[in-house]
Amino acid sequence: MSFENRSQCLWAVAGFLVGGMAMSASSASAALIASESFETYSTETGSNGLAGKGGVGNGWTGDWSAVPGVTVVDINGVGQPTLSYVGTEFTVNGGTKAAQIASGNENHLMSRAFAAQSDTVYMSMLLKQTVGVDPSSQTDFIQFGLTDTTAVPNIDQSGTFNTGNATNNNRFAARLIAEGADVSTVQTGTNIVEGQAYFLVLRLSKSSSATYNHLDFAINPNNLTESSNTFFSPANKALTASEITTFIGRLARMDAGDTILVDEIRIGSDWTSVVAVPEPGSLSMAAIAGASLLSRRRRIVAAS
Repeated sequence: MSFENRSQCLWAVAGFLVGGMAMSASSASAALIASESFETYSTETGSNGLAGKGGVGNGWTGDWSAVPGVTVVDINGVGQPTLSYVGTEFTVNGGTKAAQIASGNENHLMSRAFAAQSDTVYMSMLLKQTVGVDPSSQTDFIQFGLTDTTAVPNIDQSGTFNTGNATNNNRFAARLIAEGADVSTVQTGTNIVEGQAYFLVLRLSKSSSATYNHLDFAINPNNLTESSNTFFSPANKALTASEITTFIGRLARMDAGDTILVDEIRIGSDWTSVVAVPEPGSLSMAAIAGASLLSRRRRIVAAS
């Protein structure tokens, strides 16, 4: 290969690395609506816990609303290894901090608003119950999901997942909640295990409807290809919500001393955005490699 052809190849590869990675970052961020890793918050308790933290940023439209029992903790400081999930085709790393829940019966445990969505909405998060799972009896009722602002601080007009169903002990379930007892539920058969991290994904959509009426729930999915994962879906139930605006959590039957960790909350408009957000480090390394090639090409041209 001639000197000129080698130079042209270097130029093409550099352009591919820089341009391709920029497009990947752009498309991922466009589909990711909002995210929360809790890494930037101080580890305070009580009235200085999660409530009021966050502001506008990372896709959210305001602060966290939360009861005093929800705080930000250092993972190592509460005796836990890093909260993370390793799937077959992707990994979700929770970093060094997480939100810790240690509060009894709260219809409005925690919530945060994001830009209104009228199409299919995805939500994912890491969850670990560190203390309080009793395999022989009904455990804490933990519930997280998506709703519209008219339902806050209640959990009506929502698509959610939960544990500790009244008749199914510790099992995960998924629910479409119209109002009060007007609920459609599917049981997964999977029990929550104390000390085990779970990666949980919800998909809330409209099926031939002007309002949301369909929910899908995945527990520890493994594949980047959405259709290759297993989903649990309750029977369709029409909500009045035509837009989804809020991440919300609820808790009941929590005993003194019980604790739950949640982390890496992601809201997105497609599957990839909530299961495989590109790591900033990998994007930076690719950019550096591309820039290095470009710089080398310029030096060669200048020398010639």
